[in-house]
Amino acid sequence: KRISQGLILGADGKKMSKSAGNGVDPRVMIDAYGADALRMWMSFIGEYSEKATWSEEGLKACHKLITRIWNMQEMISGEGETPELRFAVNQAVKKVTFDIDNAKFNTAVSAIMILVNEIYKVGKLTKDEYKKLLLITSPFAPHVANELYEVAELGTNFEEEKWPTVDESAL
Repeated sequence: KRISQGLILGADGKKMSKSAGNGVDPRVMIDAYGADALRMWMSFIGEYSEKATWSEEGLKACHKLITRIWNMQEMISGEGETPELRFAVNQAVKKVTFDIDNAKFNTAVSAIMILVNEIYKVGKLTKDEYKKLLLITSPFAPHVANELYEVAELGTNFEEEKWPTVDESAL
């Protein structure tokens, strides 16, 4: 189906335009926060077909999320499943998969945020769980996900990995 993208408003609540002088230079934002943080924020900013207001604070939050995912490398222990994370990981995979298929990118990113918070509560995760997190994050932060996949030695080729499946019994 065809979906029209929504309008991004400037911080002043008016349509972004050069003449209004309320535009944001993406190169400046990329230099400050990275391309993946900007991509993630543009996905998270609001419902795809609705208008949304630009906020650098939102971009900072996405940068912080990516930093938290990066820092999880230190929390990896073993392989398989962490019993305390079984539900959260499968729920996130199911939600992100559904939301991407239905162009609900903002709630997909929200599901990733919820999973990251849950992982930090538990304080550890396995290589397999980290791989699933990176795979569901990759549509929004592909460069960081690919780099972390290599750094954490999760496999040989990130681009050939299959999308994670949901274990319905965990839900």
